[in-house]
Amino acid sequence: MNLPGLPSPYILLAAGVALVLSTFTGYMYGAKHERTAQIAERQAERLRMADASVKLIEATNAKVREIERESASRSADTSAEYQRKLKEKEHEKDRAVAAVRAGMRSMFVNVTPGSCTNDVPGPSPALGGRDGSGRAELSGAAAEFLIGEASRADKLAEQLTACQARVAQDFELCGSN
Repeated sequence: MNLPGLPSPYILLAAGVALVLSTFTGYMYGAKHERTAQIAERQAERLRMADASVKLIEATNAKVREIERESASRSADTSAEYQRKLKEKEHEKDRAVAAVRAGMRSMFVNVTPGSCTNDVPGPSPALGGRDGSGRAELSGAAAEFLIGEASRADKLAEQLTACQARVAQDFELCGSN
């Protein structure tokens, strides 16, 4: 039963189905496009955050490298000063030992009468002090030994001073940053 001028009901039904499908397809396309835009926005935000992180890491690495360069420079200066002082102490020891060997320098110890158990006569009254003590000259070998030990103690003191300076420099560098 077709009425004149009216399309067939199947055509209307097909047109209705086409309209519904077209609306659904448009909605799905728009939803997909919106989801794609959201994903792209999230990815762009992650890229911005990653770029900011890379810049922060690069700045931090540059700062650490600068601190390391400063530390190495200070360490080299401290080491050079320490080596110079060790050579100076060694030269002082060598001069003192040479003077003892040449007889230009002598080392003495204070002694009191009766402090020796052997039959060595006590010091003469002219060499003695007010309390009756006197002085005895050390042998060359004993003097050289004592000079060597004093030099070794001086070197240890210089080493300790250099270590303290190095620790203070590191503390200053790390504490100031």
